[in-house]
This record gives sequence, C-alpha cells and structure tokens, in this order.
Amino acid sequence: MYFLITAIGYGYIILMMTITADSIWSGLAVFFGLGVIPLWLLRKALGRHAKPALRPAADQPDSQHPSQDQRDL
Repeated sequence: MYFLITAIGYGYIILMMTITADSIWSGLAVFFGLGVIPLWLLRKALGRHAKPALRPAADQPDSQHPSQDQRDL
C-alpha cells in the first residue's frame, strides 16, 4: 500500500518536471529516465520477494475439507 502511494507521489513530481522541460525530447528523457524506468525496476525488485512466500502456503492442506486433503496425498 505504501509503495503505491509513494509511486503516485513520485510520478506526479516527475510529471511536473516533464511539463516544465525545455523541449519535448528532454521532457521525454526525464519522463522515461527518471519516471518509468526506475518505477518499473523498483516494482520488479519488490515484487519478487512477495511471491515465493505465498506459494508454499497454497500447497499445504487446509483441514477445512479433510476428505479432499486425504485424496490429494
């Protein structure tokens, strides 16, 4: 949740920097170089740590459906 709020705020700052750039090319360079690429890399780096922790729990029997859990073994 905090990542989303921080990313929106950072994106807004980069958008304002892009609007005030001298030319369209420097604006695009600022937008992609300081905005899109760093946010994408940060998302990829933080997204990898959350997924493996969820996988082992999904494979465990939940004991709410004991007959189904016994068949899966």
